[in-house]
Amino acid sequence: MRLFTVFSWIAAALCAWTPSGHAAAAEPLRVADLTQAESIPRSLIKTLATYQGIVNRDQPRLFLVRSQEDLFWLGEIEKRHGLQTVRLADPRDAFDDPQLRALCSGLIRYGKDDCEMAENVALTLAGLKQCAIFSGNDNELAEMSRRGFAVREDIRGRWKTNEEAQAWAFENLRPQCAPDVFAINRGGFKEAKGTDYMVQRKMFVLFLDTTGAYIQDGATTQRACLASYAPTFAYGFWSKEVPDIAVLSEYGHCDAGDAPNISVFSHLPRPEAFAQKTIGELPVFDPAKTFIFISFSQGDSLNFCQTFNLRHLTERSASQPDKRVADRYPFGLMHSTLNYSTQPIVPAALYDLAAAPGQWFSAKGYGYANPTTLEQFGFLDLYLKRSKEAMRQMGIVDFMLNDRGVEGDPDRAIVTKIARELQPRSIVMKHQLDPAEQFDDPLAMIDGVLLLPDPVFDLDDPDSPKQFDCALSLSRILESAKKRQFFWVFLRHTVTVSDLERLMDALAQNHPEIEILNPDVFIRFCLELARNPETAPALFSPRSVD
Repeated sequence: MRLFTVFSWIAAALCAWTPSGHAAAAEPLRVADLTQAESIPRSLIKTLATYQGIVNRDQPRLFLVRSQEDLFWLGEIEKRHGLQTVRLADPRDAFDDPQLRALCSGLIRYGKDDCEMAENVALTLAGLKQCAIFSGNDNELAEMSRRGFAVREDIRGRWKTNEEAQAWAFENLRPQCAPDVFAINRGGFKEAKGTDYMVQRKMFVLFLDTTGAYIQDGATTQRACLASYAPTFAYGFWSKEVPDIAVLSEYGHCDAGDAPNISVFSHLPRPEAFAQKTIGELPVFDPAKTFIFISFSQGDSLNFCQTFNLRHLTERSASQPDKRVADRYPFGLMHSTLNYSTQPIVPAALYDLAAAPGQWFSAKGYGYANPTTLEQFGFLDLYLKRSKEAMRQMGIVDFMLNDRGVEGDPDRAIVTKIARELQPRSIVMKHQLDPAEQFDDPLAMIDGVLLLPDPVFDLDDPDSPKQFDCALSLSRILESAKKRQFFWVFLRHTVTVSDLERLMDALAQNHPEIEILNPDVFIRFCLELARNPETAPALFSPRSVD
């Protein structure tokens, strides 16, 4: 199973914590633009991010720009929330600001050669002691000392193994941390962009590693979590989607996020939906037809698609202000793996549905959970109840199921139970299945099952067809369509416009019944990849499907 990169299993029901609302406008929001600065050491970026979490603890004071997307959302919050902003000439100037520096008690120092989990201990200590983490060299420390920062605690070399570091943290730090949420970080293995939020909320930071790559004794971590947490929320990201999710589902709800500036957005009123400019006009889809959706970049990402093209399909109803309008789009509820800042359409269950009113980043606060495990531990009925109410409130009629089950296949009984309890217009299966053979009951009970097959082909896979000879796969899929279906083919974002033109030619030759909608827009999406290698969608619709 692939490692997630740009993703966020949006769910945002991290906890019942309610942000402080509109912050007083007395202090400006300082903007540190890392994209325009001279080379800044990676270690100092980590220091700055955790410093951000501390200074933003009671109101938004510091915003970090890491990409063009951050600049867009900065403009949105300036316009929509009236926050006064001040651009810093250099990101390091944030350390010199006396108002900000007074809020930070110092540095938690750890070493670059320490075990990977030492960074997680440093993050936990930073939240508890109102500090920033620091792993730079002596010269960089001297520079921070000149700016007025002293080392509050030095943990270099304290633990030889990840297991020792995590066990010490459970015993000594966990009781002091937030009781209703914990964080998952890969430690020194990979920089996480969500550390500001971890520090801001005083989260206990661990690494759930079902692969055994970093924490060899994963069972100890699981027992420690079960012993120290009531059903709660996990924030962060993991290495194995289904195994880690299954473990987390045993003791709570889980959410993955690698998004920056959550410590800023957590203070802002939750938006109904940010208005987005569309690139061209999308067609009005006929829900009786079969659609093939091709997206680019990592398989679970719909960032580009939702950011630029689908938000207008879920506007507020003019006649019923409390209802979302999704009827124009047959798949009215997208499985979303977006950054929090681009979450317009919340995923329905079986995502975990302990709503957190007031959370800015989700319309109602839904999370992700593994249905099979939820059933095993007795949570499924509660989640279905919440799902049904949430879907009713939002006017949502479609349902996304992301569950391979314990043995690798979705549990037929669970699918049937979901269909009976929620009675959705359609159920979306993420994995490649034959509906005629495996899901007779749901097909008989509801108006169709939508399927998202595994990739038909992948340009990065040496075993994938090189000449886009996808006729056999697409024919098999189309022939299996007993009801209307929605298909998803994944391509990596490394494809070129020439590759895409060849793909369209191959589809036209092999499947004349498939019409490419808005080909000019499709090409423009592809060209956007050079500037925004997130996701670019192309939409296909059949001219006729029996």
